[in-house]
Amino acid sequence: MAAPIDKKKSSAGTDVLADLNDSDFSNSSESFRQAASYSSTSSSLSSSSSSSSSSSSSSDYQRKKVKKHNKYKKKKNQKGKKKKEKIRKERNFLKRAVNPKHVVKRYKKVLRHFRQGKNLRCCYKAVGVDRNTVVASAAIAKLAIVSQTKYKELLQGYSRGQKLQTFIQKCSDALSNDPTLLSEVDQLKKNGKLLPIIKRK
Repeated sequence: MAAPIDKKKSSAGTDVLADLNDSDFSNSSESFRQAASYSSTSSSLSSSSSSSSSSSSSSDYQRKKVKKHNKYKKKKNQKGKKKKEKIRKERNFLKRAVNPKHVVKRYKKVLRHFRQGKNLRCCYKAVGVDRNTVVASAAIAKLAIVSQTKYKELLQGYSRGQKLQTFIQKCSDALSNDPTLLSEVDQLKKNGKLLPIIKRK
């Protein structure tokens, strides 16, 4: 005959199993929470790292862009300064015309502006010289343009110590004493190849 099962022992065994099951479930839940927490932290760190990297890249791009712009601006300003300085020196050089060649160069510069359609006042202003200065020395340029042979002949007798006014007078006399040259001067003025200026008395 089988021995009867002790109900107290059976009940105790059941409680132990229940406690073990509860303990396993609790441990599993804790592990799941830790895993979820770790995953969330990793995701947050990854997102933060990505955002930081993106922000850093954008910042570097902006810095490079500003640096490039400043470099271009500085280079442009330097070019502008050099150009202005060159124009200023050229104008001073033309104003100070100290020999016949300078006078001819200055006259031709004014003439070039005139042939572009500007009026004489604008031409003088563009070159940086006043009307009276151009008119007073125009005889040299006229002779150089109308008769190269006669101009070179007079130029050979010009010395560095000679006053420019003396050479101007010689050129003026050479034009006045030759009706052919005077006629040619008038013709070139009409064609726009000489400045239409008249010396005021």
